[in-house]
Amino acid sequence: MVSRRLIAAFALTVCLLAAGPPVMARAPNDKTAHCDFNSILRDYALGLGAYRKQDFGTALSRWRPLAARGFQPAARWIAVLFANGRGVARDLVEAAYWARIATHGLDIRAGKIAGLIDKRLSGEDKAEARRRFKKWKPDAADCWTRGSRAERVDDFGFNSRFGIGVSIDPRLKKPAADLVFARFDDLIDRARSSIPMGFLYLKAVERAEVHIGDRYDRFLRFEPRTKDHVLQISIGNFLDKTPEYAAKAIAYEAYRHIYGRLGDSEFKDPYVATYKDKRLTGSIYPDVDNQEFFKVMKQVADLASTLPKDLQIPYRVVDEIRYTPHSKYFEKSGVLDGGVAYYDRRWSHPGRRIIFLRRNLRFSSPVDTLLSVIHEGVHVVQDIRSESFEDRILEKRIRLENLEKAKKGKGPEAGTIRMELARMDDYVKRWRRGVLKEGRLVQDIRFECEATMTEIEVAKAVGGPPEMVERSQYLSLCDDARVAIARWKEGLFRKKGR
Repeated sequence: MVSRRLIAAFALTVCLLAAGPPVMARAPNDKTAHCDFNSILRDYALGLGAYRKQDFGTALSRWRPLAARGFQPAARWIAVLFANGRGVARDLVEAAYWARIATHGLDIRAGKIAGLIDKRLSGEDKAEARRRFKKWKPDAADCWTRGSRAERVDDFGFNSRFGIGVSIDPRLKKPAADLVFARFDDLIDRARSSIPMGFLYLKAVERAEVHIGDRYDRFLRFEPRTKDHVLQISIGNFLDKTPEYAAKAIAYEAYRHIYGRLGDSEFKDPYVATYKDKRLTGSIYPDVDNQEFFKVMKQVADLASTLPKDLQIPYRVVDEIRYTPHSKYFEKSGVLDGGVAYYDRRWSHPGRRIIFLRRNLRFSSPVDTLLSVIHEGVHVVQDIRSESFEDRILEKRIRLENLEKAKKGKGPEAGTIRMELARMDDYVKRWRRGVLKEGRLVQDIRFECEATMTEIEVAKAVGGPPEMVERSQYLSLCDDARVAIARWKEGLFRKKGR
């Protein structure tokens, strides 16, 4: 189904509304403008605001320098202005020229608009628009030029030759930091040339944080909880046999980051799909079958929708599922974690709870995959519960202080609050830090046992056999889960014997 917003965008192109006197826009001759991406986003937003007020001349003056830089959403809007004669004399050849600039990238609506404009052009006019476009080159700002070399700040920080400040988690140790220093600028350089207008969109990387992770972890994203443009990237991205795929992943993530902030634009992303409000992010590596991933995850979503409502919760709380199976392009070192999936709370926050599927889905049925997603979804529920407890702990402590000030600190309400505080504080500490065992902090297995018990209930609900859960690595550690499976088997045996 085509969205109303998309239909409206098409209508802007084809409707021929009466226009006021043409307004000339200033030429994009400021070579010092748009040295940071916030200024690009600001001018684009100001152009949208002016357009909505029907101040088309101001909109054009904001968008034209951006379009000249190669910013496709701005070029698309300029094509709309010329196609409809808004603030300028109506000129379909000029509209087609800007539409071609807009399609020189991944902007989805630009291609639709360019097609609609072309239908109204003669063959001669089309040739003229193509001729002009072939001569077009992005008008790069002076500040976009790269430096001669990266400069080290200390053992775990440096400024790249692209002006990106890079900080490295010191837990990675100095050899890993040296590796990042040696390879970072090559990754960014390759990312700039890996997709159309990559040199522009990679300006979005203003700072980078390199995080600890295992050698098979390829996670990266832009920090979502800040207005700054900070690329967070795990050390595994620097460990490929060839850097081209990690570079491409960075480039696409930059596109996602920028288009996510525009609000009125979409781009062609072959690695992301959405099904039943679940974001599915595939792998960048060419030997990984993303289409199989998308197909299986749609089947998983359909299965999850048949579960009792209480068992659907661990699935519903997951916002995004990322597919991260092993690739032949990884450097082989050590033993690959055989776990099917995992939840890493470092990369999650309210509204963006992410789990990672690591096992190749060619060798996993939809029911098996559902159980894996449910198991990790229980960890998401536990994380949300811990966050809720942290908020409530603060509220309860304030209430307890007020009771003590009122000399009611020994009353029944204060006693109840102290018990609640102890319970919630214990939960948060066990979830965040683990438990002490043989002198060191380790994961509290009770959280895994809760997830395994939920797996058992889901397997029973979808008609799966007990053997599906018996393969769990946690079964030997969870007495309740072993008892539950034994009873399940006994029930099936009795049913069969009737």
